[in-house]
Amino acid sequence: MPETALTDTAAAATDTTSMPAPDSVAAIVRQPVPKLPWSATCPEASAPSAPSDSIFRIEIATDWLAGMAGTQRPVRPGYDSGVLTLLLCSFLIVAMGFHRGARLWKSLIHDLTDIRRRSNAFDDRTTGETWVISAMILQSCIYTGLMIYALLGIQGEQQTGKPVFASVAAMTSIAIGLYLFRLCGYWVTGYAFTYHMGRLQWIRGFNASQIMLGCLLTLPSLIAIFYPDAAPAMLIIASVSYIAAESVFICKGFRIFYHHFESLLYFILYLCALEIIPVILAFYGAVSLYRLIT
Repeated sequence: MPETALTDTAAAATDTTSMPAPDSVAAIVRQPVPKLPWSATCPEASAPSAPSDSIFRIEIATDWLAGMAGTQRPVRPGYDSGVLTLLLCSFLIVAMGFHRGARLWKSLIHDLTDIRRRSNAFDDRTTGETWVISAMILQSCIYTGLMIYALLGIQGEQQTGKPVFASVAAMTSIAIGLYLFRLCGYWVTGYAFTYHMGRLQWIRGFNASQIMLGCLLTLPSLIAIFYPDAAPAMLIIASVSYIAAESVFICKGFRIFYHHFESLLYFILYLCALEIIPVILAFYGAVSLYRLIT
């Protein structure tokens, strides 16, 4: 071996100045930097700029790691399967016997205005027409229940998990109960204060006014449950429709029962007992039931 090579080897073996002493300098251990899925929408101030800064941010909670808290999506009543089933069934029931539509509408208009003391051709009702009238009254009660639900819910919306169908069904039940109570009250009042034909015309006028109310409430109720933002305006339209239907019916009752000035007192008592107090009680009952369910 050449002398120069041996000299270089010995010098390299004896030269220890280039190597750090274990006691004087702490050994630096390299740690692998994890690869993080940086989001394109991450703010520049939140993103780490150095490997050491990246490791520090992994050890503590940061906004870009925690994410955003989820919120429940509001569910409109029109998207509830139970409400849609209720509306669909009412449409089908009415459509099954509506092939007699022209004659039926003529008889309904006659029931709203006529107060003759003798019977005529419009007083006869077939089984099909009775079925359709009953179905349309039920449909009117459903629309009334939807408007009561929209009134109590302000905007007509419920959060996910709330019993939408139960609330609508409860309001519809209250509307049906109010209709049956008034119907029984009209039968008793007509039996006590008028003749048989007058009582029959009064009852038919009431049914015709409820069908008229159902027709007027069709669009407002559907818009209120599918577009809750328009519910306040639809409630105004529904209120005007209710006043119009009740005014027509009350005018017919006044023409039947008013004979002299003394009968005006009985008519005022009738208005309080069957037209005002039951509606107020039904409204407060609907408010209590709505709060109990929701």
